[in-house]
Amino acid sequence: MSEPADAPVILSDEPGSFPWSVLAERHPALVRKVRDAFPYGPEQHRALDALLKNATEGVIEPLGERAADREQWERWGGEEYAGRSWFDVPFLWSESYFYRQLLEAVGYFTPGPWKGIDPFRPFKLAELSAPEADESSPRSTRSPSGRPRSGGGAAARLAVGQPRGPRLPSRRRGRGIGHRRRTGRQRR
Repeated sequence: MSEPADAPVILSDEPGSFPWSVLAERHPALVRKVRDAFPYGPEQHRALDALLKNATEGVIEPLGERAADREQWERWGGEEYAGRSWFDVPFLWSESYFYRQLLEAVGYFTPGPWKGIDPFRPFKLAELSAPEADESSPRSTRSPSGRPRSGGGAAARLAVGQPRGPRLPSRRRGRGIGHRRRTGRQRR
């Protein structure tokens, strides 16, 4: 039996393709969104602006000398890809490296007020508290009583560090007084 062929490497150099649109459209929008989500200082604004320009018009630059994971990224292709267009290297690598550079730009790894602060947290929380994220009813945005669901199921509680509470009987399962009132039937 012969060895399976390696999957083809996906690049972002074809205008209109999904990988190209991620680098050319999605990443710039994401940089702007992150920039506006927090009261970053001038240093972070400059770094985000530089990343935006570099990622769309420039070439891949190595991490700074003091970056703790610099050697790791060099082994993963950083040495080979440095100096090349973001669009001319494997898409998955360039996207991963973009996020690493974005974290660097906002000061995630360096001592200061932004160290360890997730720049995507506001967006994650908003998505987790959306009605569509309610684990008890993934398809419905309305409760049995017809009111909009508030969202914020277990996934949202865990994302914000709230412990899981005790499992209580759910009115959504047809238990309790609410069930009798809604259906007009008595339990036996």
